[in-house]
Amino acid sequence: GKGMQCVVCHVVNPHGARRGRLIGYAGEPAPYNYNGPGPYDKLVLKGFKKANGPNSYGRLSCYSDAAGCHGKHGTNAGGYDP
Repeated sequence: GKGMQCVVCHVVNPHGARRGRLIGYAGEPAPYNYNGPGPYDKLVLKGFKKANGPNSYGRLSCYSDAAGCHGKHGTNAGGYDP
């Protein structure tokens, strides 16, 4: 949302990416990470927590150091898939 590209949270190439919801993490190699030149042209997540239901995701579902990503909500401990 809020103008963010899909590549900020999701892998670019789903083939071979064994990730639930195609969530990708900062530092992943190509071809899964676009690694574009801008701060939000690449994967920025450091952690992700699966919600109890499809409508239960919120700001605390992900963890990132990126300033534009929900203001660094979430935690990298306890239940997160790094």
